Amino acid sequence: MPYTIYYDLDGTLLGRSRILHPDTKAALQRTRENGNRIFMCSGRSPKYLLKGICKELDFDGIVACAGGYVSIFEEDPARPGLRVERRIFENRIDTGLLQTIMEAFERAGILYEFETGNGIYVKPETDQSFDDLLIRLFRSSEKEIRQRREESRSDWENGINIDFREWNIDIPVPKLIFIAPDRAAFEPLIPMLEQHFKFNYFFRTEDVATGELIPIECTKKRGMEAVAAYYGETMEHTVGFGDSMNDLEMIEAAGIGVVFEHAPKALLDTASHTFIDPDQGGIARAMRELGLD
Repeated sequence: MPYTIYYDLDGTLLGRSRILHPDTKAALQRTRENGNRIFMCSGRSPKYLLKGICKELDFDGIVACAGGYVSIFEEDPARPGLRVERRIFENRIDTGLLQTIMEAFERAGILYEFETGNGIYVKPETDQSFDDLLIRLFRSSEKEIRQRREESRSDWENGINIDFREWNIDIPVPKLIFIAPDRAAFEPLIPMLEQHFKFNYFFRTEDVATGELIPIECTKKRGMEAVAAYYGETMEHTVGFGDSMNDLEMIEAAGIGVVFEHAPKALLDTASHTFIDPDQGGIARAMRELGLD
């Protein structure tokens, strides 16, 4: 029976270089030729994956927004040879809760973005503020600043980012991002938010906090289960590759769990195998050792 293989993106398929290693790319292509399915399983937005890594390889589908959005790529019966995306699951944060959060964030001066199946709904000034914050905190070089600006421009041009004014309450929001320039204004909201969300901080300083809010019921495991149900299969023949704690449920659920050799201890304790640095072809080597290539 073929395997369904799930890959996290940042820190797993892509290392620090942000370039897919040629050995890994070849291994992914071969494993599909051998009858296995490959899925992206990432906290990133669907559009980011579809406009980026999914253009390099023929994935069989994506689990995006940390499990909040799942789609399958299948051949269009009306147009043989053409694959189309079929959404099979999309989580929705309750609109009343979303409205409450928006009002609270506006009062506290907290910036926010909505990650959806259509793209990331963001105000241009929010995107600019986030870029400026990253540049200041990480003391970016002129080259890094230019690269960051170019990536941001590309996100708008490619439809990954959408002007927030185009969002309406009929568009499901599986996940949201927050940017608190004044951390003290954000702290009082945490007890309310913790009732509904898991926090994944991008970074925190004494003054600033930014990260993403993921609905408690939303996990990569849940996305994997949606895929298994679609195909009428069990989780026994699944493989999960990950590197950080937001991959824990994926590794726990997979029949075979493979994690970065320097992953957190809880992840290492859960996994059955490890992989070395992705920039050294670590994913390809692990797939070969597991007989997936």
